[in-house]
Amino acid sequence: MIVSAPHGRSYAVHRRWLPWRQRIPVDTILLVTVLAGLELALRVALVPVVVLLRLLRVLPWELEVRDLGARRDAAVVSREQVRGWAASQQRLRELVREVQHQSVAPAPSGFTVVLTRDAVSMGDDAHDNSRVLVLDDRTAHPTVATLVTAICNGGRWMSIEGAPTTWVLREGDVRRGRGRPLAVLVLHRDRQAPDVHPVVDTSFRVARDGRFHLEHLGIQDVERTIEMVRRDPAGRRPLREDRQA
Repeated sequence: MIVSAPHGRSYAVHRRWLPWRQRIPVDTILLVTVLAGLELALRVALVPVVVLLRLLRVLPWELEVRDLGARRDAAVVSREQVRGWAASQQRLRELVREVQHQSVAPAPSGFTVVLTRDAVSMGDDAHDNSRVLVLDDRTAHPTVATLVTAICNGGRWMSIEGAPTTWVLREGDVRRGRGRPLAVLVLHRDRQAPDVHPVVDTSFRVARDGRFHLEHLGIQDVERTIEMVRRDPAGRRPLREDRQA
């Protein structure tokens, strides 16, 4: 257990299981280097065996297309197996032509979030009060900015009233109660995309399968709404003035 003394120094308080201490220091960097070297040696030793089995058509060749600008764990666009050297060469040439003609689609992202909203019509999406958004995580972990962009590009968000209407994007959903406000959105009747006013650092990462909610504030003034968020950043109180006690 690590504890801090009143003067600020930290101490480890624990049980001694053996009557002696390790005398040889463990170098973490050296240990990782040794393990990496062992893996490399194993791979080099297996290369001739695997290549021979593939040339004999016992094992297929594995062909893949990787996005060099994507994160390592999200870079594979396509992967397939082809048996035989000549057939694999032909398929490689076909993949090259497909990439050159931009006919290779990015791999679908598995990073999804759930967006709900108050049951108020927003243009073409009058009955779409819950949707699953797929966020692009190929180059970086999705953030609040990624989420807001996906919302704005996900439909015709329009005010159905004569005046602009204000919405606030929160963490959580209706069933789980109010969450932290992330951004204030202003919808206009003559525009297909809302004005966005972030109220948190938009570089904050969002959670995979996270839940978010759009709360309708009517024609409430946006500057007044942002000031209310600043006074209550955790979002414990309702932001719609006519609902406040």
